[in-house]
Amino acid sequence: MITTKKTDKNGNYLCGYNKYFNWQLTAKSKVIDKEKIKSMSACPFRFGLNQLWRNMLLSEQVASSRNCDEFGFWVFSPKENDKYLWNMGETEKQFREILTEQGNKSFKKVYLETTLDKLHDIVSDEKDLNWLTMMEEKYKISQINIMRY
Repeated sequence: MITTKKTDKNGNYLCGYNKYFNWQLTAKSKVIDKEKIKSMSACPFRFGLNQLWRNMLLSEQVASSRNCDEFGFWVFSPKENDKYLWNMGETEKQFREILTEQGNKSFKKVYLETTLDKLHDIVSDEKDLNWLTMMEEKYKISQINIMRY
């Protein structure tokens, strides 16, 4: 593990994820800044950064196994997730702080609505429009969807 085995007052490890080979992959990573992680008082992957960390490592490993010169890790997220998932930009900021320059170039957050709007501009086939409508109904967060839950 890159971070020392830091524990809380009850002896529980302060690392958010100890399964699989994520720490070994992090140690070899060119997109995650190991020195920044080592200097932190606790594991940065305990909460909102956990899934981003694992997906970034996955993206890097897929690119490596396919001998790609570069890769991108893009997250498509509804604007409404800014408040919850992204903590009003704080989660993205914290994630970017532990990425290397290459990692920051590889990572991009894209609003789902922007993508769907662009698709509306170019899709004309009725079957494709039906698919697009179903995508919007399933993934676009709206006030109606929020009120249902």
